[in-house]
Amino acid sequence: MAHAPLTLSNIGINEKYIDLAYEWHYFNPPAIYIWKGSRYWKLDEKMDHRRVDERYPKPIDLNWGRVPKGVNSAFTYQKEIHFIRRDQVYRMNSSRSVFDVADGYPQPFSSFFAFCPRNEKLTLNSSHYSKNYFSAVVLLTITILTFYF
Repeated sequence: MAHAPLTLSNIGINEKYIDLAYEWHYFNPPAIYIWKGSRYWKLDEKMDHRRVDERYPKPIDLNWGRVPKGVNSAFTYQKEIHFIRRDQVYRMNSSRSVFDVADGYPQPFSSFFAFCPRNEKLTLNSSHYSKNYFSAVVLLTITILTFYF
């Protein structure tokens, strides 16, 4: 079912901006989470993800305390949640009782997305790009990957 875009206040979040949002495929149906500051919200799948679950917001440290501070993007790949901070990708290990950084992570963005052309140097420096611009670039990249792969 197609819906028109909603504002944060339409879905029950009294914030002007968010820090990041992602769909986590660990659950069936997948859960959608939105982060802002030290809190996060889960959208209610029974409401077609158009309202916040009434049990939220919750403190990020409650379940996500081991996520590195300063992450600004997130995505799901192979049913694992990944966070991005600067030029590093962190995979969280959801198979353990505590969501900690998986073995072998963080990985440089350029090696995690190794299919990117090698002759182009990708420089991700937060002093040159706004957080919103960087998040939009990552979201666009992930959307393209989802569509083509």
